[in-house]
Amino acid sequence: MAAKKELLNPGQKAPRAGTYEVVGARGAKTGRTAKAKRGGSLPPTPKKGQKYVFVPKAKPKAKAKAKPKAAKKTKKTAKKRK
Repeated sequence: MAAKKELLNPGQKAPRAGTYEVVGARGAKTGRTAKAKRGGSLPPTPKKGQKYVFVPKAKPKAKAKAKPKAAKKTKKTAKKRK
């Protein structure tokens, strides 16, 4: 079960710096966002009853490690081994 997201009111101080998404009175996403600094107040929402939810940054996916290429045998390396 996912943790409940903290709803913040307009004018309330932002607990973290970053992007905040505007959600409707029932918690539905509106598609609008606002940026706030830590300790700064959140801006007014477009409609009455809307609130803000913090949007965490997306973490970059881990890159798959490339397999090292095997050394190609050439005439020069073949002669050196003999």
